[in-house]
Amino acid sequence: MEIASGFTAKDWHDLQLDHAKKANWDVAIDVLKRRIMERYIEPVDILLELEKDKGYQERRFGFSVVSIDCMLIETLQAFIDGRKETKPRFGKQAFINYMSKGDVLGQHFSEELAGRFYKEYRNGLLHQAETKNKALIWSKFEVVALYDDQMVINRTELHRLIRLQFESYLESLSDTSQKKLRQNFIKKMKFIARV
Repeated sequence: MEIASGFTAKDWHDLQLDHAKKANWDVAIDVLKRRIMERYIEPVDILLELEKDKGYQERRFGFSVVSIDCMLIETLQAFIDGRKETKPRFGKQAFINYMSKGDVLGQHFSEELAGRFYKEYRNGLLHQAETKNKALIWSKFEVVALYDDQMVINRTELHRLIRLQFESYLESLSDTSQKKLRQNFIKKMKFIARV
């Protein structure tokens, strides 16, 4: 089984990760980066690129883009927390943590807005293939806005900010003082690489 292109579960098990082996940590971080880029970020980038020359009212890939980004948020928070999987009782909190407490998205989302995003976008899109409470997906304006209590997400800006926050997470993993973050990363990867 490949964890990322060209890197198998066996390769992961052979990798010795301790704080003294920087080269091995560089490999592990690169594997995570490739896994996330290949499975989530690059597909969304392709969808956004296909519509970049269309007028914002003609763009149609919003549900797909935000659905993939919802899976990405949940995945990244599972790495941060060292969770094997996101149980239903933790799902909302995972989004609150990633969106309102993250160094990038936290500048735009309060805990309340992140909770609403979870309910109106994540749950709506991934369970019913539609948003809830008349929530909209747009490709213009700021990343999140409320108009008469109707939530509007800019799919392009949301994706850009998730990507920036992911890059920040990768930098944090490179920092040897981030022991808990690194332990949680290892815990999640061990679950993924189980044989």
